[in-house]
Amino acid sequence: LELVPDDTYHGVNQLIQTLLEWAGREGIPPVDRAAALCEVGRLYEEQLDDLVSAQRAYGEAIALEPDYGPALTSLRALAIARGEWRDAAALMDRALELIDDPVEQARLLVENAAILRDHLGAPDAALEALERAIELDPDNMQAVQWLAGSSFARQDWGPARDLLQRLVDGNAELKDPHEYHYRLAVACEHEGQADKAFAYYVKSFNRAPMNLPTLNRLAEMCFDRGQWENALRIIDAIVNSFADEKEPQELAELYVKLGLCELHLAQRDVAARRLKGMVVPTGAASEVVDLAWYDAAEPWAAVSLDPQLLPDVDLPVITRVVRA
Repeated sequence: LELVPDDTYHGVNQLIQTLLEWAGREGIPPVDRAAALCEVGRLYEEQLDDLVSAQRAYGEAIALEPDYGPALTSLRALAIARGEWRDAAALMDRALELIDDPVEQARLLVENAAILRDHLGAPDAALEALERAIELDPDNMQAVQWLAGSSFARQDWGPARDLLQRLVDGNAELKDPHEYHYRLAVACEHEGQADKAFAYYVKSFNRAPMNLPTLNRLAEMCFDRGQWENALRIIDAIVNSFADEKEPQELAELYVKLGLCELHLAQRDVAARRLKGMVVPTGAASEVVDLAWYDAAEPWAAVSLDPQLLPDVDLPVITRVVRA
């Protein structure tokens, strides 16, 4: 049917009538009649913006051929557009029965999960749909991301860790990836995997160096692990950039740790020089790199306010320690 530009409405209606007449003829297979009615619905929807008539045509197609996929898909999309969420969810279940492709099934389940959670007040059913989606398509990162967030919020640390691991290691396109590395680190900590947690806090830090939750955990872990240089830099960043966000007690504890870190490093320098002087003859060059002397000096420097070391700590360092 050729249409002239100023007669589109008449031409579309003429085409609709032709399709309806053809679909009503005797002897036409039901699937072909359903296809014609589905085309009628598409014309009503896309050309005439008549959603009520479109919905009726799609419904008639399904009445003729209940498993006619295109009509189910169109009717579901129309129900979503009209905000008829229960109908959309019911049609989604019917569409799932007709699809053999697990990837497409997973996609529809994720779509249905959003309807269940956001419009039908059924968060548990939404989670069940997401779990089914991941079983069908383990690479559906949208489902993995959603379930990871839900598990983390519920403090269900084992599943949260496993799901977050898949996200950060699966090259998923993530907004704010540092947040996912941070959450994975938290879940690992709760699962007793301190070393793994530390590694993911570092990865979070590398992606967002001034993210306060990450800085808080790294400051504590570096201090507890005796990584004095790292602890000093991180705590210094916190007290200089986030003091207004800290309670007085928290801030006081940070300043104590800041002073202890600086004092330890200063005592370690003194201890390293003392040990080197004991071993290396005066005027001779040491065959051991400086880092080895620092490692050897660590146990001695760990004695806070050591009377043998403290007098040789530089006055500016002592001043900063006392100020902290």
